[in-house]
Amino acid sequence: MANFTVIFDGSGSPDDTVALVVAGFAGKSEQWLELEKDWKRCLEDFGIPALHMKDFAHSQGDFKAWRGDEQRRRRFLARLINIISTRVWHSFGSAVIMDDYRNVDAKYELSEHSRPYSIAGCSCLTSVRNWALKWLKPTDEILLVFEDGDLDKGDLMRTAKTYFDAVPSFLPKSRSVAFQAADLLAYEQLLANVKIQRSGRITFD
Repeated sequence: MANFTVIFDGSGSPDDTVALVVAGFAGKSEQWLELEKDWKRCLEDFGIPALHMKDFAHSQGDFKAWRGDEQRRRRFLARLINIISTRVWHSFGSAVIMDDYRNVDAKYELSEHSRPYSIAGCSCLTSVRNWALKWLKPTDEILLVFEDGDLDKGDLMRTAKTYFDAVPSFLPKSRSVAFQAADLLAYEQLLANVKIQRSGRITFD
C-alpha cells in the first residue's frame, strides 16, 4: 500500500518552447486530501473553476478579467503557494533544454532511445529515489502519478520500467487539483529555464 504519492505534471513542448519540464510534489494521502480542500476553497473564493498556469500567466481564459489587476493576481498566487508549502513534503523537477537535446540527438540519435519527456520524467524519478533513500522511505511504498495527456507517455512508461523497475500511473488532470499544484511548479520552472537561456549567462557546448 502506498505511503506517499508523488504527483507530476509537465510544461512546455519539444517543438515550440525553450525547455520541456516535468515537476511535482510528494505527500501522504491525508495531506493531499487537505490540499484538495484548501485549493478548492481558494478557487471558490476567487471565482475560478481551475488553475491553468498558461491561462493565468497570460490573463486569458478564466483569468481574462484579471488583466492588469496585479494585486489580485499576487494574492491568488501567494495563497496557492502557501497551501502547497503547508501540505506537501517535498518537490521535484527536471528540465530538458531543447537546443541541447537536438544537438545531442543529431550526433547520437538520442531520440531513438529517449524522448525529452521521458528524460525529464526519469530525472524526477531519480530524485524521488534519492529522497526516499535519504529519509528511509521504502520506494515500493511511493505511488508515482503523472498527468495523462503529455506527449511520449509510452516512452516514459518504457524507460521507467527499464531503469527504475517502476510502473507510473497516469490520470487526467480533472481527477485531482493536485495536478494544478504540479502545473504551477512545472510552469514556474519552465519560465526560470527560459530566462536563464535567454540571458546568455549559461552556455552549453
